[in-house]
Amino acid sequence: MNIEDVKVGLQVIPEGSRYDLSTIASMPNAEGYVTCQYPSGKSYQVHVDDLDLYDAAVEKEAILDAQNQLNQSTQLFEKAFAMLQMARATAESVHHDLSNRDHFDVSALDEVIDKNGWSSSSIWC
Repeated sequence: MNIEDVKVGLQVIPEGSRYDLSTIASMPNAEGYVTCQYPSGKSYQVHVDDLDLYDAAVEKEAILDAQNQLNQSTQLFEKAFAMLQMARATAESVHHDLSNRDHFDVSALDEVIDKNGWSSSSIWC
């Protein structure tokens, strides 16, 4: 948050944690620190650079966008897994397994799996 945007009473998210929503209780001191207060009444000091302004409308829009992206991802996963099952069935129809590296190049798929921190075994099951 910029120091010129600081106003007493604004709701803020300290250090990016949505669960720590609090209110600015004082203007910045010479070092740029403000006092913020939780709804419980507990106060703390934090530098304005570590604050994000809470905006309910922005939060709601972000939640809707994230849900839409999640829905699209789910549909793409469904299609991708259906295609993998078709590839497996096609390979098995001629008595081959997709894991047979002599016949199938799955290196690009393995790279995507590894790059995203997934387990190959969870994909091939």
